[in-house]
Amino acid sequence: MRLRNSTALATVVLATCQLSAQGVKEARLPQLGYLSDGMGRADTAMSPDEAARAEQQLESNPEDLDTRAKLLKFYWYAGLRAPRLDSIFWLIEHHPEADLHENETARMFPVKPGDPPRSWFPGDRPLNDADDYAHAYVLWRQQIDSHPNEAAVLFNAARFLGVDARGGIQLAEDAQRIDPVRYTTGLATRYSQILLGERTDPDMRARVASRLIASTDAKLIAATASEMLQTATQETIQGSKTTLPASAVQELAALIKRGQTLDRENRQWSEMLQGVNDLARENTSLASSDSNPSVKPPRILAGRGVVAGNLSYAPPPVYPADAKAAGIQGTVKLTVLIAPDGHVRDIKVDNGPAELLDAARSAVAQYIYKPSMVDGRPAEVITTVEVAFHPE
Repeated sequence: MRLRNSTALATVVLATCQLSAQGVKEARLPQLGYLSDGMGRADTAMSPDEAARAEQQLESNPEDLDTRAKLLKFYWYAGLRAPRLDSIFWLIEHHPEADLHENETARMFPVKPGDPPRSWFPGDRPLNDADDYAHAYVLWRQQIDSHPNEAAVLFNAARFLGVDARGGIQLAEDAQRIDPVRYTTGLATRYSQILLGERTDPDMRARVASRLIASTDAKLIAATASEMLQTATQETIQGSKTTLPASAVQELAALIKRGQTLDRENRQWSEMLQGVNDLARENTSLASSDSNPSVKPPRILAGRGVVAGNLSYAPPPVYPADAKAAGIQGTVKLTVLIAPDGHVRDIKVDNGPAELLDAARSAVAQYIYKPSMVDGRPAEVITTVEVAFHPE
């Protein structure tokens, strides 16, 4: 499947990159994955004699991290497990903040007692066993306790622990909160992978989605939405048979709308939404009917209780301060038209306190529903919505 307007969508993706990168330096930013750091023979030019001299240099100056990085490459290629592990343990103990932890040559693979070692050295030699990993784990836990407010340490520890685990993702989130300029991109990339991954643990996906929807960090939301949009768009433009699931499209649209509420002056949110709408048209059965204006979707009337079960995103209304201070409360009733893609298209106020009408309309305009199907086709739905305002 190819986008009919892939050039325009690519332009939208470029704009989203600019939005998510605002306030972020152009230097390469840390990621939660590992860098291959040139582990091939051509990149590991150090001979055994050179390695011996480097070890002597490192013995006299253990703080020489450049030399340590070169030796780690040599150890990896030569399959020298013991000196490689010793160097990694020293690095964790003395420089838990170092960028060198992101290199593949400094990686430790999680192995449980009784499991066979993970074999990643050339020649199928074991990289580390369960005892090695357990020792590194203890060292990292000590560093986490000793440096609870040092973002670089927390981010490196998150990478070691694995950010698919709750402890790892929490550490990455803490690092981003402490230093958003340096760690927003890396966290957003992993958030995108979690939300789009077919094998992601459902609880982890739900946790990430909930955290983003509740977040007040517009840059983190923008970076995550941008990464998701880029991933989906690149696959579609390249002709991939993989399409973005409808649930992921809805999550992406919800993220962007959340960002809009936090940064209303930025027009690029609208461009991102346009990109999402383009993807939705390509990835659902609406594609043919959207390209042919003469084909209208079916329209149905549905009760409020029935449609409420399809509601996938419903931000709470913002209680007007003046109304709240004056003790004005109550329920606003509205009639809405839900488009086939699940977004609210039209809103009509039926009744409710006048001071609360605009706030109710603003909240409902952001609602996103799962599509309602009629004879296998997404339908327009007319239903009622109630928005309650009660002081806490």
